[in-house]
Amino acid sequence: FKRSPINLRPWLGVPKARNPFCVALFILGLIQEYPVTKDPALLTETEQLAQWLVTPRCDEQIWHGARWGYHFDWKARAFFVPQG
Repeated sequence: FKRSPINLRPWLGVPKARNPFCVALFILGLIQEYPVTKDPALLTETEQLAQWLVTPRCDEQIWHGARWGYHFDWKARAFFVPQG
């Protein structure tokens, strides 16, 4: 998947989803851009993304504090991490 010049995900049934870490980075970029442009649309988009970001947190009964997991299982060389 990673190195293919063609996006195979739609043909293999991989659904589109937002990554909380990437959304947080995008919010930081919007915040840094606002003082330069003074565009109120940036603030609106920042607020909408921030509102989305606080909703998909991990179960607070299990984890203390704000935590976000991936929306898919992933495997590293040393361990496996289930979704969430």
